Amino acid sequence: MAGARGNNDELNEYELQRQSTIANNKRKLDSLNLPTMGTMIQAGQTKKRTKRTYPTSDAPTGGHALRPRPQRNIVENAHEQIGEGLGCESIGDFLCDNEDFPSGPEKRKRKGKGITRLDDIFARKPDMAKIKIELNEFGQPVGQNCRKFSSVIGCMVRKKLSVSCADWRLLDAKKKLDLWTDIKSIYEIDDAAFNWFLNSCARKWKEFKATLKEQFFYDKLTDEELKKIHRERVNDADWKFLTDYWSSLECEARTKIAKANRAKLAINHTSGSKSFACSGHEMVDKLGRPPRRDQLYIKTHTRKNGVPTRHAEPIINKLITIVGASPELKERTIQQGDAFVAACGEREPKGRVRVLGLGPTPQDVGTPGQKCYRPTRLQLEVLARKRAELEKLALEQRIAEMEDEIREQRMAHGIRNVEITSNIGSNSQNQVVKYSNLFIPLLLNRM
Repeated sequence: MAGARGNNDELNEYELQRQSTIANNKRKLDSLNLPTMGTMIQAGQTKKRTKRTYPTSDAPTGGHALRPRPQRNIVENAHEQIGEGLGCESIGDFLCDNEDFPSGPEKRKRKGKGITRLDDIFARKPDMAKIKIELNEFGQPVGQNCRKFSSVIGCMVRKKLSVSCADWRLLDAKKKLDLWTDIKSIYEIDDAAFNWFLNSCARKWKEFKATLKEQFFYDKLTDEELKKIHRERVNDADWKFLTDYWSSLECEARTKIAKANRAKLAINHTSGSKSFACSGHEMVDKLGRPPRRDQLYIKTHTRKNGVPTRHAEPIINKLITIVGASPELKERTIQQGDAFVAACGEREPKGRVRVLGLGPTPQDVGTPGQKCYRPTRLQLEVLARKRAELEKLALEQRIAEMEDEIREQRMAHGIRNVEITSNIGSNSQNQVVKYSNLFIPLLLNRM
């Protein structure tokens, strides 16, 4: 600054004081003998290589055939000097103009969720103990094993049931029954869950077909192109049926109706993959009793932060108001008309009961206001199946008891044979000792 202004006389009082302070601080730092940044860098760098010269001879030399020395790249020389200074090795040649040079670090693509396999379940041996599945009063699986149990059903449906049918009810009933038998070979589950099992299989079968259509079906592609992209999720015959059916006018009409009906469903729960039955089972531990339908509805339609969903908020407020105004509704059951019926009406959807989840129907529960009942034929079939299962279980128990009795008899017979053999051996030894005592004196007398 002094050079810019000419001399020190032209400096004002502030500049003179500033320079004096800087000079004092410099003298103090010099007295401490602290290493500066420049000296630290010089100490860390290696000594530069100097060009070695050799003495030349004074003898006359002839002309030499010298080849031209290639010029080195400036960038390469700079890279080499940096590598020598930092103690690193040279990386190598640079890429040519026609080679790809990555502009930055390559980002690893995140691997998405693959196909559910559950090898730990399907690799179980027949002699291993079965997994226990707990059921509630409506025959729905609950407890810690129920969510994986539902996934196992989905895997079996995708593996063993064909998708070459337009409707679930047209699928072979024997294959559905075989699927239930396979499930019972792995899990210990009561026959009361058979109705829930069939409904769950039907839903997963439909969801699998919808997934195939969403991921692999494009109406603008040819059959050969579609055949190459389904990734062997289904066999060729099933895939041919699906593509033909999805391209038909019948399927297009049903799709429009299904989309319109699905758009009317505005109220969604907040439980995720957890069923209403599992949510109610968890509330039993907190309440000490099974929750009412109004309590379960509030639980399954409220977010974790305590805020209900936008469409369910009016119904939740109505439930709270009705229960507060009429406390006697807390003691009523579903058959008697509980608080949920008072708030939302007694009419139930066809084939299911609100807030109870998959499985129970109005005919099973006995909801008020129902106009149709379970057919007698179906009731007799359910009773006959339960009776056959009970008889089979009793027969298996009887066979196990008989096997235990035979095993005990064999063990007792073996012990008796060992005792007889030991008695025979001890008697023979006693006889030998007895006869030897008689003959020894006679021999002594003769001698």
